[in-house]
Amino acid sequence: MSIEKLPKKLRVFFDEIRNGVVENCITNLDSIEGFDAQKGIVLAEIFYYQSDYNSAMDYDERSLLHNDKWYAGNILTEHFYAYTYAAIESDQVERAIKFYNFFLEVKEQLDLPEHLVSQYRYLTEQHILKLKGYKKLYIDQPPINLITEGKAKREFEDQLRKYRPKLDPDSIEGIEYILQFMITDCATSDVFECYEKYADKIKIENIHVDIARLYVISGRLELAWKTLIRYAERSWWPVEHLQVLPMRVFEYGELLPILNNEFKMEILNLPKVKLTK
Repeated sequence: MSIEKLPKKLRVFFDEIRNGVVENCITNLDSIEGFDAQKGIVLAEIFYYQSDYNSAMDYDERSLLHNDKWYAGNILTEHFYAYTYAAIESDQVERAIKFYNFFLEVKEQLDLPEHLVSQYRYLTEQHILKLKGYKKLYIDQPPINLITEGKAKREFEDQLRKYRPKLDPDSIEGIEYILQFMITDCATSDVFECYEKYADKIKIENIHVDIARLYVISGRLELAWKTLIRYAERSWWPVEHLQVLPMRVFEYGELLPILNNEFKMEILNLPKVKLTK
């Protein structure tokens, strides 16, 4: 790996973008020499959220080939989801298939560990199948379901007392533990009631994302929006400075219908977490 340490000035620019200040961002980034791949990742994320899919795909095609220049592996996987989504939305499927094949060809020519090449082969093959219209792929997130009748909340409170005795069921950490089980096993109405009571204090990303998915399939789109905004503003934690926007929203089929221009622009301009490292 040849991970590059970012200069402080570039980290500051990335933090400003994550904080919702995107005006003049291209000019600011161009003022710093080098680090084109990292800057390209940031610009791709901005353009995905601005629904300028052609520009987003351009920057990803230039940048993702150099994914050894940063540490966080989820940058590649999350951008692949966004890239595939953008290609389908903008009717550029053939272009995307060509890129995935080229990406794999480049990686296969490098002196990389076989397990890493196998991972790249798996990801590119799966996304090409997705581009061709295949469903129920391994890379697809498992569907989430509405439940009319399910287990009682107290069953998971008892489970917590048994397996996590140091956690108070009424503490926010205890509620987070319980909610993660409730989402898949309890009546959805009970899940919503519990979540809405503690929503502003919950820190676990997956809970907010899964609740938003449930709101979408239950037809409560306004609440799905609010939940994702809460997630982006308070609970999304990037691994690196060049992750300026929550890209995992492109992974979930339930969320894609609400990713309209208005919603994405609201997330783009929203102040989000500032990394300190």
